[in-house]
Amino acid sequence: MGNGYNIAGIFVKSEYLVLGTFAGFGVLGYGIKKKFSNPTPNDNKPPIVASSQEEEDFIKEFIKLAEADDQATKNAAH
Repeated sequence: MGNGYNIAGIFVKSEYLVLGTFAGFGVLGYGIKKKFSNPTPNDNKPPIVASSQEEEDFIKEFIKLAEADDQATKNAAH
């Protein structure tokens, strides 16, 4: 018959037990990684470094206007 084990009345080869063990540990590792990993933020904008609050407000306003203009250009193209 060869190498293997009789599990619940079914003969299972040892290589299948090894593959099942590896698959089980793989799924377990993936689940643990997924559960405890920190979600990545969707906001990939660099931080604004300004020497004063006035400069920071100007940069934020400029970015807001540029994004609005970009959105208007995309909508006009379609």
